[in-house]
Amino acid sequence: MTNEKIAIVMSRISDKIPSQDIAMVRQALQAASDECVVDITSLPLKSPGGCVALSLFLGGLSIDRFYLGDIGIGIAKLLLGWLTLGIWNFVDIFLCYKKAKVVNRNKILSAIA
Repeated sequence: MTNEKIAIVMSRISDKIPSQDIAMVRQALQAASDECVVDITSLPLKSPGGCVALSLFLGGLSIDRFYLGDIGIGIAKLLLGWLTLGIWNFVDIFLCYKKAKVVNRNKILSAIA
């Protein structure tokens, strides 16, 4: 892939993947074909900020976990979260933010491959 196309893709996704994985994704993009640009830029990526908002306002209902695709953890949080007196919901704010970025990284790497 050309450097121009890599710059376009990286400008779109750099805030949606973990910062320590940016170099790895850039290296994978260099080995990818030019046709991957359309596939990668059209991926429906999860918003880490949106996930934090869901955690803050609807975390007690596990909406944040269902948004990320963690159905099992979402059901467990929904049924057992009240036992932790809100601690699980508070900690999950930070965990969901990181998980959204990891989910995006995995989507991007699978689209490249």
